[in-house]
Amino acid sequence: MVTYGQAAHSETGEIKDCLQRIPTLNRMRECRYNVRMQQNRTSPFDIRGTKVLYLLLAVIANVAFALAFFSFVDWLLLNYGEAVTGVDTTLMLGLFMGALLIAFLISFLAKDGRGITYGLFGSLGGLVLALIRVWNSSILLAILVGLMSVMGGYNGGLLGENFRRNQQRRKKKQ
Repeated sequence: MVTYGQAAHSETGEIKDCLQRIPTLNRMRECRYNVRMQQNRTSPFDIRGTKVLYLLLAVIANVAFALAFFSFVDWLLLNYGEAVTGVDTTLMLGLFMGALLIAFLISFLAKDGRGITYGLFGSLGGLVLALIRVWNSSILLAILVGLMSVMGGYNGGLLGENFRRNQQRRKKKQ
């Protein structure tokens, strides 16, 4: 048992007096931090371990949402013309929220800890479609709208994973 003022060194297993050996304490903190950060951390760009069906579902859902959203914005512009302002912000916010919702649902359904991967790769479908549809209008706007889709996918995947983990913790406590 380690008492107050002592800490177990993670590399050697020996107990050190932390109050007298400050450099050792800092090294132990670094060691614990590095071990903690390496546990269960996979790159979101690594598709190993993902379920292909959910990956394809995320891409198809993002493309379908982007098509529907662009069609809705086109309809608004055709019917209301000059009354519609802030189209660039609307495009960015719409694709962000759509990708966020899709990534949240896919990561919550997959239950394999790879929600960020599903969100990122799924939102690439929205990115490509945004670049194709908005490119003629403005190159900068096309890049911004596409990146908003990717950011929404990342955030949605992260939120879905955290929500799923919190539900698992609540079930374990009960």
